This record gives sequence, C-alpha cells and structure tokens, in this order.
Amino acid sequence: MPVPLHPTRRREREFNQADVLAQLAGARLGLPVLDCLRRKRYTQTQTHFHRAERIKNLSGAFSLTGHPEVEGQRLALVDDVLTTGSTADACASVLRQAGVAVVVVITVSRG
Repeated sequence: MPVPLHPTRRREREFNQADVLAQLAGARLGLPVLDCLRRKRYTQTQTHFHRAERIKNLSGAFSLTGHPEVEGQRLALVDDVLTTGSTADACASVLRQAGVAVVVVITVSRG
C-alpha cells in the first residue's frame, strides 16, 4: 500500500511516486496493491521540518477509506524516502487502529 498524497498535491506533482513504487513492487512480487489509506487534509511539505514539527504536521492527516478488510493482515507500506519516519508512523498508527497485525515499511531511500 502506498503512502497517499492529498488530491491537491497529486495534481501538483501529476503522480504519486509511492504509488508507482508500490505498483512496480506488487507486480514483481505478485501481490495486490491496496488503496485504502487517504490523506484527508493537506499538509505542508515535510522537507523543512524537524522531527517534532513533522509529527505535528501529520497529526490526523490520514484515515482509512471505506471499510477495507485489513484486520489481522500483514501489510507493507511503501514510500519513496524515509527521513524521520513520521509519515510512516502516522500511516501505521491508522492501520494498527484498524486492526492490522503487522505493518512493514518499504522505502527506496533514506534521507
């Protein structure tokens, strides 16, 4: 499952790099790519924030879409860059609250 972009940010970038990576990995591994997380509010870019500011910026930014069957599942969360881990933590928190048993984070780069 890719880390979602807010619709406004997706329009600005014209694609979600995490989604591209998740689709490639899913196809290579023969695994489905779920689209059940959404970024429900626009957040400022994290690039200029320190860890505490990043956590505050992402507070309440993510939610589940619909009623996905994720309880008890083991899911991989895909993002392009892992810097402080605050985005991954925010997404994983929502997933764990929904009953996901294990969340593994996969990134291409460490910032």
